Formats: sequence, C-alpha cells, structure tokens
Amino acid sequence: MGEEVVLDDTWPRASRNYNHVLLTELLHQQSVLWQRIATEHVEHVQDTIGTFMNKAIAHLRVEEQVFAGIKEGIDCALQESRTRAEEELMRLCADEQQQPITYNHYYTDNVQQSRLDSAQKTIEQAMEKVNVDPDDLEGTAVGNTSAETLVAAIRQNIVVNMDEQACSQALEGLRAYYKASPFL
Repeated sequence: MGEEVVLDDTWPRASRNYNHVLLTELLHQQSVLWQRIATEHVEHVQDTIGTFMNKAIAHLRVEEQVFAGIKEGIDCALQESRTRAEEELMRLCADEQQQPITYNHYYTDNVQQSRLDSAQKTIEQAMEKVNVDPDDLEGTAVGNTSAETLVAAIRQNIVVNMDEQACSQALEGLRAYYKASPFL
C-alpha cells in the first residue's frame, strides 16, 4: 500500500522520500473504514444493552405505571449514552484526519529504536561482507579491517531507489505510530 501512495502520480517525484505528509496519507488510507466499523460497533453494543435491559425488566413484577417509568428511565439513559458515544466517535474521527503525530515519547523511542536496529543490521551485514565476526566482542577481528573497507561495505547497503527507501521509512513510521498509540 505504501508504494501505491509513493508511486501515485499526484505524489511529486522530487518528494518521494519519507516525510510526515506521506505518513498522513498512509494513515488516512488505512483508516478509511474505521468510522464505519466503530459506528457499527457502537450501534451493536447499544442494541445489545437495550435488548438485555428490555428482557431484564420484563421479569419485574411491578405495577404497570412503575414498569413504564422504569422502562422510560432506561430508554432515556440508553439514548443519552448512545448520543455521547456518537459525539465522542465523531471527535475521534475528526482528530484522525489530522497529522498522525504523537507527542507520546514512546513514538519517538520506537522510531529511534527502529533506526538503531536498522543501523545495527547494516553494520553487521557489512562486517560479514569483509569477513569480520559480528560476535567478536573483543574487536580483534575489527582491528584487522580498515575503516575504509568497512565503510565501503556499508555503502553497498545504501538504497538508491527513492521509492523503496520512502516506503521503508514510512512503514517504520507507521509501525512506531501504531505501537505508541494508546488506542491500540
């Protein structure tokens, strides 16, 4: 999906790198169905509660006017609850249309950790290319390898396809966002 957004003709070729506009576009594409799913869920929960309450009060042995008062109170409370749930859902859906930037420090931590993991993987692959054991904790094998040789091996891992690089970074950003999201 990310590649579809990046390769879309509306996305300028000069901008085909990772940025928050791309992250927003991806999040909005993924969230298209969220409002319908959430609305159906709210309706299902409300209907289930309403059915349960009607069945529960049907077993009451009270006078007809007392029964009517209880039913009216329950129906009123259920309607208020439904209205509040729908209003909150609309606020959440409106918020979701904004930039998916979070001030949650876990988001920043997740992005940084993902970048560190990627850098570590790149270095380990480069060390393997120059025949250095990545598990050599004492660094004796690294000492026998020049910095230039190691840097050259790292450069072989540079992704020159900007579309591929942008997709990879956008996916990294989305994973960090979803991992930090308090709603998931």
